[in-house]
Amino acid sequence: MERAASFSRRHKDKDWYEGFTALFNMVTDIDFSMSASTWTTIAGALAYVVFPVDIIPDFIPFVGWLDDVFIVNWAVSIITVECLFTGSFV
Repeated sequence: MERAASFSRRHKDKDWYEGFTALFNMVTDIDFSMSASTWTTIAGALAYVVFPVDIIPDFIPFVGWLDDVFIVNWAVSIITVECLFTGSFV
């Protein structure tokens, strides 16, 4: 969890930071209730973004972050749709 928090602090100026921190807070808040599929979606997206091994390597300027931005936005949209259709995250 410290790795994700450190990652979040280093990337505060990025456009997708707000989505990333919202996902991070949802997973780490023990009082926030969500389904197993929602938790898995969020945890998978966060892991993909935080760990350096992904489809487009992060060391490539600009292009390296495109897949990370896509994953965060995808996870947020999946969770938003789930909430709209079920009325909750559970």
